Amino acid sequence: MLDIGSIQSFQPGLKTECYDSALHIMQSTGFLPDDITYPPLQTELSDWLEKADRPVVFISLGTVIELTAEESQTMFTHLISQRKFYFIWAVTTPMLNALKITQTTFISDQLIVGRYLPQGSILQHPNIKLFVTHCGANSIQDTVHAAKPVLTDPGFGDQPLLSNQLVSKKLGKLLKTFTYEAMEPVLDELLSEPNYSQMVGRIEDINRAQINYGGFVTGVQVIEDVIEGRLIVNRSVDSSDVMGYPIGQAVFISSLVAMALILLILGILYCLFGIISSIIYAKKKKLISKTD
Repeated sequence: MLDIGSIQSFQPGLKTECYDSALHIMQSTGFLPDDITYPPLQTELSDWLEKADRPVVFISLGTVIELTAEESQTMFTHLISQRKFYFIWAVTTPMLNALKITQTTFISDQLIVGRYLPQGSILQHPNIKLFVTHCGANSIQDTVHAAKPVLTDPGFGDQPLLSNQLVSKKLGKLLKTFTYEAMEPVLDELLSEPNYSQMVGRIEDINRAQINYGGFVTGVQVIEDVIEGRLIVNRSVDSSDVMGYPIGQAVFISSLVAMALILLILGILYCLFGIISSIIYAKKKKLISKTD
């Protein structure tokens, strides 16, 4: 588990109690990747990065939210025609089709566009200076380990929360609109000194803390200590410390809301039926009067 805020300390082998409040309902074991997590870059991609003589910006907005064909084409035109940066842009298959790119990876002098790009390994390269990200949990984990400042464009779920954390800790800036016109001045601001070096320093501090927690090895130790009774799990959390509702309460409240909506709909239908019946009755009465 990666935590860019405060995290509870864990000392393997010592009998201790955790999960004792809503603030510590999860035990952080940090993040310590290996060669399987971040495999070496392919030669073509590595050579391209080595030749870059300007800042390289990596863009990846995940696989769920996609740009329209027009938005994709407009962004592609700007990225390939500008001369201030190099860009690597990870896209989805529909976006690749919209750009009429038939190969899996498109490579030009200053732009790479492709699917299934090795994000973690790319971010590790020293010539990558910034990461434009949707703030998915894995992406934040990758960028913290690589110590790369971010330009955030969050989508849904936990992404806005993670974006807020990054921006509030001065590890990056929020991109309000995903267009090149909006992106360029913010990239300039992030890369300006001493701002850039200060952001990198703050991220490196967080990364060192994550590494010190031990990663997967500590995770295994936590599990073993729970099983063997050295780490006591206290499940009695004060309800006042819990944000949200327990499942039982949530189901009960949802049922009440559903019933209220059903009654409202039935009431509206009853009123409509009454109005229509009155209109029909009035017309029939008028017709009978004319007949008489």
